Amino acid sequence: MMDNQEARRIAVIEQSLAGKFNNRQAAQLLERSVRQILRLKQKAKKEGTSAVLHGNRGKQPHNALPEAKRAEILRLATTTLKDCNYLHMQEVLETEMKKAVSYSCLSRLLRSCSLGFTLSFLLSLRLSIAQQQHQSDVLKITRV
Repeated sequence: MMDNQEARRIAVIEQSLAGKFNNRQAAQLLERSVRQILRLKQKAKKEGTSAVLHGNRGKQPHNALPEAKRAEILRLATTTLKDCNYLHMQEVLETEMKKAVSYSCLSRLLRSCSLGFTLSFLLSLRLSIAQQQHQSDVLKITRV
């Protein structure tokens, strides 16, 4: 599936090949250099207009978490490590379970699966802290 930017790139290159745009106009429309337009046009002539799309399109990034490791981390996060915060969970996974995963990757994974702190939890935590502060302020006033 193409997004608007990719469809626009194909359309501009096709129109440029048809002679509706010169290379400078196509470069301005796509915010590329004239040299890049020439390269894209040459590639489109040789391999077809879909060849002007990015080469990594549709491929999984090389640094993506493998699905098996992802499933294992989610299983551990919902069972064994359910009472841990993100940082502690990351440390336990790395040291005790020999599963190397960065803190940012772990927190992104857990938040995307709604296993992180929810807004209602954070609001209730903030409310309880405010109540504790109020109670301590009341105690200070009554002692005086």
